Amino acid sequence: MNFDRHILGQLRLDAVRRDFELAAVLGAPVGARADIWASYREQADGTWYDDPQKCPVAPVFLLGIYLINDLIQLFGPVRDVQVLQSRLSTGRPTADNGQLSLLCFQT
Repeated sequence: MNFDRHILGQLRLDAVRRDFELAAVLGAPVGARADIWASYREQADGTWYDDPQKCPVAPVFLLGIYLINDLIQLFGPVRDVQVLQSRLSTGRPTADNGQLSLLCFQT
């Protein structure tokens, strides 16, 4: 059978979520952190990605958005989000390094 990658990924997430639900001994999750890193060495091109007002945490908008989705799929809705960012080696005026923490999952 040929499944598309999204369906397989969702099946895996559902299985992991079931494992968490079955493991009541661990208690309810209170926070999660996911890290992603990429070195693009990009230069500014005047798009929305270069505007700190339109893209306040650039690394999260570029790649981290997928991690947010994964964490919410695993743990459910959140009440608090924390983000750290910095500029390491980008030619853009926005950050190229970021960390996202989702806290206090609603269970």
